[in-house]
Amino acid sequence: MSNKQKHYTLDNFIAAKSGDGNSNIIGKLLYYTIGKCLIKEDRIKEILKECDIDESYLSNKFTNTHAFKSATKQLEKKYRYDTGKGNVEIYKIRILDNAKENNGNLIVREIKREIISEKKNPMVYLGNITYDKLEDKVDFALNPVTCKDLDIDLKEECKKILSLFEYAKDCYNENRIVNLVENYVINELDASPISIHGKLFFVPIFRNEELAKLEQFLATIEEDNEIKKRYGINSNINFATIPVMDDEKYIKEYTKEFYAMAEQEIETYMKRFNHFIENGQTSEKIINAWIEKVDKFIDKKKKYEALFKKQLGELDEDIEIMERQIQELTYRVEKAKNEKEE
Repeated sequence: MSNKQKHYTLDNFIAAKSGDGNSNIIGKLLYYTIGKCLIKEDRIKEILKECDIDESYLSNKFTNTHAFKSATKQLEKKYRYDTGKGNVEIYKIRILDNAKENNGNLIVREIKREIISEKKNPMVYLGNITYDKLEDKVDFALNPVTCKDLDIDLKEECKKILSLFEYAKDCYNENRIVNLVENYVINELDASPISIHGKLFFVPIFRNEELAKLEQFLATIEEDNEIKKRYGINSNINFATIPVMDDEKYIKEYTKEFYAMAEQEIETYMKRFNHFIENGQTSEKIINAWIEKVDKFIDKKKKYEALFKKQLGELDEDIEIMERQIQELTYRVEKAKNEKEE
């Protein structure tokens, strides 16, 4: 694809209104955003089961260190303060990492006020908040001199963070939920990422049932988001799909996006196979796991060809190279097995 910057509007991608007939819909344009979020570990597993989504997409939950950093990040907010002199001062509470202490067992984060309009010395130290990994305890200490000018009760805000930390230790946050959704979209929906900012994907129509599961999952996450219900922190989870009609203009556009995604995927496989060959890898289990990934990719390519009613031949040369790499690795695996038997 061209390296020139391309300006997109939704007209580049949308080809059907929701009220149109669906007999010639080739897929759906999927858009989603996930704001600040906390869901208890047990509850998110229940939600996955309710939505018939495999639990294997769920990454490890927080370590307590991650919970501390996530909780303290909630202090970061922008405020407007009326100075009483006819103008309004805009400032932001910032949380910055400081050096670790006690052989790395004490994590220190500084609390500072950043004055937006101040250029020379915008940062004012307000105190710090610490996490003792050995004691599994969070504490804070504020500077009374610099805090007295604030129009917020920073002490009360820090107490909320201590409570949030204790709760977050048993939760999944928005980062892990985003990872879950992205893995599901790529692996279960055979989706092609759209080359613009945001979580935008083309999902082929043959994955419509799996797409419905994701919609149910995100709707339930929105309802059960504890950071909104328990702590009143404003956060939204958005999900939208738009039908895409069978039209040459749109097929051409989505073919480009599929090629961009496929080229990256093929490059990953080729590099991995080359690494195996150069380092003498002969583990049948490891090599077969990667061959299975390639088989799924080839199957996805065939389904897209059937959907678009055209051959995606620009990938054939790279696919042939991959097949030769696989043949070489398969030969080495068989040779190693035979040598063991002898």
